[in-house]
Amino acid sequence: MRNFSPISGFVPRRSCLEHGRIRIPITSPVKEPFPARPTEIDLTLRGQRMCCSFNPRMGSDRERSGVINVGQDALMRLVCEGERLAVSQDADGLIVLD
Repeated sequence: MRNFSPISGFVPRRSCLEHGRIRIPITSPVKEPFPARPTEIDLTLRGQRMCCSFNPRMGSDRERSGVINVGQDALMRLVCEGERLAVSQDADGLIVLD
């Protein structure tokens, strides 16, 4: 399993949780394992494997935080506001958020 540095976790905002999305900050190495183009990705969130849409949000003027659309029900069930999510990759390269 590959972990990304002690600062590679991030805390989801309440508004993101309510809309079923996780923002991936551009200011840390967390964004590294994610694709450079909008696509569907498989990942594990708190032990639950799922397929989600991912948009890296590479704007023409500047890079923005990437967005994983998980869905409100799953996200509200698995993540609480203020919890830190750490990013890693398992041996097969699957992204793990825990």
